[in-house]
Amino acid sequence: METFVSQVTHEAEFLGLLPDDKHRARYRSFVRLAGHVYGYVPLERLLPLSQVERALYYVDDAGDDDPHIGECAERTAALVARALARLEGADDPPRTPVERGLDHVAADLRAHEPWPGWYDAFLSGFAGYCHAGLSVALDYTRRGEIPDPATYHRVRRHDSGMYLTQYLGVGFALGRPLSPDAAASPALRALVTATIDQVALANDLLSYRKEVVRRGSCFNSVLVYQHHEALDLPAAVERVIGLCNDAVATIERLEAGLLASPLGRDSAVMAFIGAQQRWIAGHLAFATETARYADPLDRG
Repeated sequence: METFVSQVTHEAEFLGLLPDDKHRARYRSFVRLAGHVYGYVPLERLLPLSQVERALYYVDDAGDDDPHIGECAERTAALVARALARLEGADDPPRTPVERGLDHVAADLRAHEPWPGWYDAFLSGFAGYCHAGLSVALDYTRRGEIPDPATYHRVRRHDSGMYLTQYLGVGFALGRPLSPDAAASPALRALVTATIDQVALANDLLSYRKEVVRRGSCFNSVLVYQHHEALDLPAAVERVIGLCNDAVATIERLEAGLLASPLGRDSAVMAFIGAQQRWIAGHLAFATETARYADPLDRG
């Protein structure tokens, strides 16, 4: 882990992405996530694979250094457009350190594409994250509007690049895609959705003080249920904990069904299910040590 974090941090410093100790500590803390969720991947594969998470970090945390991004729809749109342009291979020179970092992400992922067409799928997935997740979440916060639960859960599954990391990140880690039949399986798709829900809801509990209290975000399930179901804060916390537990029960039921089905004889599906389990465990391990969530939400 420490070798991985040091190499990734050194690369970011070389690109001029870490101007001071605050940025360096924040970046080192974040990149440990890839080491946890892909702990079964050798270092030579983990280094390029972690570029997926780094691309998300560069764009998602851009607002930390430019508070107007979350306040202005045009500024958000410009951030998204420039980020996608860099990943697609824009010819003009990068304008900011973040754009320089995205150029490096693009070059590294193209060079290590695990199968033909993977990078094109990555671009499509990243666009979905930007347009169906990040931009929508920022827009709610900009308007000071708390989404209803159904809308929240739909958008949250795109926010933070959840589908992107599940299908393409895990595929990169395993070195092979799912077969078309497996990828189209309703049970496997439901498993991915339940896994995303569990990780997202747990993250909402752990990041509440960072996102809602300190940064004023309207996009957090604790706040959503507190507002729309007229709950006090401790009751809203219990509500979200219950939803986390429901997601785990759903995951266990779907895994058992897949194992008992013809897909249970597909080694790629079995590897994918194992990677899902590591993804959940890795996020929880990351949350216990990262300074990003040093002040988590309790029950009251």
